[in-house]
Amino acid sequence: MLLAKKTIHLFLWLAIFCHTSLQSELVYGKYVDSITNDFCSYMETNHHLYCQGSGGRFLNNVSNIHLSFVSMQQGMTIDDARSLLVECVETLLQKINDDNQIKPYLSHYPYTVEGITLMLSYESFPNTQSDNRLYPTVDFIFVDDSIVYYNRLNLSSQNYVTLLQEPYFLAHDKAILKNRFEEITKQTNIDKNVICNKIKQPSQSLLKKLKSFLTNKKL
Repeated sequence: MLLAKKTIHLFLWLAIFCHTSLQSELVYGKYVDSITNDFCSYMETNHHLYCQGSGGRFLNNVSNIHLSFVSMQQGMTIDDARSLLVECVETLLQKINDDNQIKPYLSHYPYTVEGITLMLSYESFPNTQSDNRLYPTVDFIFVDDSIVYYNRLNLSSQNYVTLLQEPYFLAHDKAILKNRFEEITKQTNIDKNVICNKIKQPSQSLLKKLKSFLTNKKL
């Protein structure tokens, strides 16, 4: 899938413009602002990602919170991008669900990833139009409607190419598994290959989740 970089930025700003004025007029707008401002500070301090815009759907309740961040750093591998996005989404969800003031205005509680649109963009590229980066660098990653999209910028065409898309719950489980794997190999002398062979087969619970997801959505 090809995504024009300029088109993405235009769509993002239109969406933010349409919802920001409405948000400020609602009684729970200040609660949303408090949570997102705190989250933006967290992102800046911990990940050097700077808030580019915010918005969402707030007509009758808080049904979607939309945040976009940009970094002047270079992109990363799919595995690292996945781990970062999952950490950021889970941190935002915790901040939302721990806030008692906004709780009565949420479209569902506990609030879940279905109500989150989060975009992370990396804007540092080689000073050349020939893309000779060694690994499939992820320059733009986002989650929307519970689907995670990993995109790489084609330097010559300035279009984003989708490298991978997957349901969020699968990205979440992969990120958790990666973190546990790294912890185990740091603390023990167990051969990494032995661990990899043991975790190649997905668990039955994961297979059930995937089957349920595929019956309701199409990737």
